[in-house]
Amino acid sequence: MYNFTVPTALKTWIDYVYRYGHTVESTPNGPRGTLAGRKLVGIITSGGAYSAGPAAARNHVEPYLRTVFGVFGLTDMRFVYAEGLSRGEATAAAGIAKARAALPELAA
Repeated sequence: MYNFTVPTALKTWIDYVYRYGHTVESTPNGPRGTLAGRKLVGIITSGGAYSAGPAAARNHVEPYLRTVFGVFGLTDMRFVYAEGLSRGEATAAAGIAKARAALPELAA
């Protein structure tokens, strides 16, 4: 997470991937994503804690990714958070450990 949203490199990648005829098709009912049936597991890292609590309203990463990848046709999206990475070594290690522990469940 950079300034409550996705880094510019990820935004640029998404802009390259969003292509009619490849990830999105034109239909009589409007655009339709071509990636239906696939699963997305996203890892969101941040210096603070934005997955829940008072700061959750500042988390624009997950809603943005759900919107964008939803346009691609993805509906099975799961996110894991590695948070507190700028809050000292112990807090960062705990955030990474919590994220690692959640990965096997999300990837299943």
